[in-house]
Amino acid sequence: TLAAVGDGAGSRPDATVVGNFIADQNPDFLLYLGDVYERGTFTEFHNWYGQAQGYGRVRAITNPIVGNHEYQDPGAAGYFYFFDNVPHYYSFDSGGWHIIGLDSTSQFNQLTPGKAQYDWLVNDLAANTLPCVLVYFHHPRYSVGPQGDTPALAQIWALLAQQGVDVVLTGHDHSYQRWQPLDGGGQPQAQGVTQFVVGAGGQGVQAAARSDSRLASMNIEYGALFLD
Repeated sequence: TLAAVGDGAGSRPDATVVGNFIADQNPDFLLYLGDVYERGTFTEFHNWYGQAQGYGRVRAITNPIVGNHEYQDPGAAGYFYFFDNVPHYYSFDSGGWHIIGLDSTSQFNQLTPGKAQYDWLVNDLAANTLPCVLVYFHHPRYSVGPQGDTPALAQIWALLAQQGVDVVLTGHDHSYQRWQPLDGGGQPQAQGVTQFVVGAGGQGVQAAARSDSRLASMNIEYGALFLD
């Protein structure tokens, strides 16, 4: 069982509730989809991800990626120090799946061909031999929430679709969204990429700011995603 959530670890009581709920389900690991509040400092990581309750209970099984709030601390220093200098991007295999974490922030600026992260991703996908691939990063390529779409991810998304990636997990907008499978241009396609937005980890929830016929499901309650 894989758990995933973002936009949670912070001072709000709901964040502690969600963190405890995840821990009580005893997943094999958690993909934390970015944003520790408010500025991603080491002190905030220690307070909201380093205690015996809430998200601290799942720190040992967390595979994180960085969000935009962490970069309010220059260079996202608190994030990288707290998580023992985890790379900006990395991959691992589990349960027959190849799993890839990326840094989708504009501060890192590694989303187009010729950039180190993008070129690494091309090679990582080409070298993978497992039949199922999941990719996770903070910013959604498509979202009906107030943060909206992320056009800067267009070339990353097209690459993922071209290489047959199955699932993309994101945060940033504070809701749960499941999108229809989409092709590299964002059009519905049965064999396309299914994107989830899972940003309801405890730091407030946000209603839809627009409608989109490609959206399959939405929920604006707190919670986390579990995949078996």
